[in-house]
Order: sequence, then structure tokens, then C-alpha cells
Amino acid sequence: MTKALSSLAVLALLVASCKQKPGGTCSAGTHVCEDGHTMLFCLEGKLAEMPCNGPDACTLNTKPNECDHTIANKGDACEEAEEPACTADKKQEVRCRQNHWAVAASCKGPLGCFFTGAKLHCDDDLADLGDPCEENGQLSCSVDKKALYKCDGTKYELASTCKGPKGCIIEGTSAHCDAHIAEVGDACRVERNLACTADQKTLLSCHDGRFKKEKGCGKPCSFAEGDTTKFDCP
Repeated sequence: MTKALSSLAVLALLVASCKQKPGGTCSAGTHVCEDGHTMLFCLEGKLAEMPCNGPDACTLNTKPNECDHTIANKGDACEEAEEPACTADKKQEVRCRQNHWAVAASCKGPLGCFFTGAKLHCDDDLADLGDPCEENGQLSCSVDKKALYKCDGTKYELASTCKGPKGCIIEGTSAHCDAHIAEVGDACRVERNLACTADQKTLLSCHDGRFKKEKGCGKPCSFAEGDTTKFDCP
């Protein structure tokens, strides 16, 4: 009985000593589930840990083992360049860059970041100034709906204030800005577009991305919306 127990103990030690660990040497293509939520993969000849935070976690019954990293955290290790994932709070899209997850875009719209099958979707209808983004020219409303932002390819910049009664509006996949009311110096997008000041004393015109005084109004500045908006500044 004692011999049998000793043999089992030795076998257990041998199995433990053979278990692959982070930092151990490896060959390219190695994928091993370290535990239910972590995979070991080969990075520059050494085993590195990759979290598997997606709902399927780390799958042991496949060859090779599989890691569900559809949910990932900024800075965690990853393997395939430009592979996308959502952060746990569903407010950001991250991509695998230089073997670590990096924030690629904000997803502050009501649907957030989510997957349908293998395809990632990022609801970028809403954003904050300076938020990361990828699509040059993409328009998004500010979270408070008072401004329109435009993506320069890396981050959102102010495109126009939206001080009109409708604010910033999302229609389908497009963002629109009610800039019929503005102040001198406010950002604007469309050259020669007109606006009334909030006190209705001045008619403004958009020049080089900023509203400037067009003329003073003897009576309250007003506008009427239709196929084209008509301004009245008597």
C-alpha cells in the first residue's frame, strides 16, 4: 500500500513538472489552455498568457485548444494582428497591435460594442471629444447632443456646435447637426451656412470653419425650416 502511494506521488510530481508554464520555451503555433480562462501561446519563443474572457472561455476539448477573446482588456496579451474585440463594459473596440490589445474606437452609442457571429459591431453614434476612432470623416454626436464631431482617422474633433432646437440628431446611420443658432466663433461645417445668435440680434455666416458676423438685425433674427431654411434679419 505504501509503495503504491509513493508511486502515485512520484507520478503526480512528474505530471506537475511537465505542465507548461508562462515563460517556458515553445515552438510557433503552440496553444494550450492554462486554465478555464487563460491560454498559453508562443510569443518570440516563450510561452505568454492570453486571457480568454469571451463566453466560451478557453476550450480544452479541441485540438488545438481555442481561446474566446471576443471580450478583452486594453494592455492584455494577444496573438493575431488587428483582430478585434470588445471591452468588458462594451464601450470600446480594441484591436491586437504589437501583441497587446489597444483601443481602436469608442462605442458610446446605445448598442455599444457587440458581436454577431464573428463580426464585431461598434455603435459610434455618440462620442466624446478626443475619443479614438478609425474611419476618417465619420460623424458622431456628442453624448449631450450639443455638438457634432468628425473623425480625423485617429480621434474625434469638433466639427460644429449644434445649438439649434433639435441639437445633434441621429437618423439611421447618419448624424446631423441643427446649427441654426450659434455664437460668433462657434465651429461650423458648411461654408456660407447662416445662423441666428441666441439673443436674436445678429445674423451669422460660416467662413473657414467658424461662424462670423454677417450683419446686425433691427428686429429679432429668425428662421423658417423647409426644403431650404430661410433666415430673416430685418
